[in-house]
Order: sequence, then C-alpha cells, then structure tokens
Amino acid sequence: MNNIAEIYAMLISNQNINPYEFLDQIIHNEKHIFWGVARDVAAEKLMLCSQWRWLGLRIDDVGFLVEEEMWLRFPYWIRRAELGKGSLTRHMQNTHSLVLWIFERYISTLKNLFDPRYRFYLSLPKLTSYSEQRLCYE
Repeated sequence: MNNIAEIYAMLISNQNINPYEFLDQIIHNEKHIFWGVARDVAAEKLMLCSQWRWLGLRIDDVGFLVEEEMWLRFPYWIRRAELGKGSLTRHMQNTHSLVLWIFERYISTLKNLFDPRYRFYLSLPKLTSYSEQRLCYE
C-alpha cells in the first residue's frame, strides 16, 4: 500500500477506535473524511500503473459510483465476516488492518466498474449518460 494509506491507517488505529465502530461510522456517513482519503489513496495507486493512469486522473468524477457500490456491498461483506467467511474476517481484528482492507476494496471496486468482464461494468458512454442524468435530477 502507499504512504497515504499507511499514515491514515496509523492515525485511526492510534485513536483506539473499535473496528466495528469505525466501520459503522464510515458506512452511515457518506461525508466522512475517510471517503476523501480513499479517493486520494486510489488515485495515487492508480497513477503508478500506466494501464490505469487515466482512471487515477478521473477519480473525483467516478468516486461517487465506487462509494455507492461499496455502501451496497458492506452489509454482504459484514454478514460473511460474522459467519467467519471472506477476507474481511481476518481484518476485523484491528482498525489499522481494516482501513487498509477497505482501501484495497475501494481500488478493486473502482477497477471492476471499468472492467468489461465484471457484471456491473460501466462503459464510458454509459457513464457520461449516467452523469448527465444525475446532474439533471439532483
């Protein structure tokens, strides 16, 4: 992971916040600073890979899509973790590990949204159409 991710994870873990409390805070507050940091972490990591650099430059344009997708998936991930399944289970032991896991999920979700093999794939024309509709109706 990159420096921003490590620094933020250390800051959160130094506050001695329970991983479950932290997860509850970021799930129920779409304006939590965590989501801005997640965008910065994703942009920094994507800029290192020439294949994904274009997405790193557009992170502020598509970040809301990633966050919406993650908010929809969190209940599923948490349910599986409670059953002892999935990778979240291993990362609920401490907040530092949880933060790094969520950053990785953020980047994976972002890449999946633009991967044609993914079932919720977004093509650029579809994204433009979605953005225009969103602007018109909000």
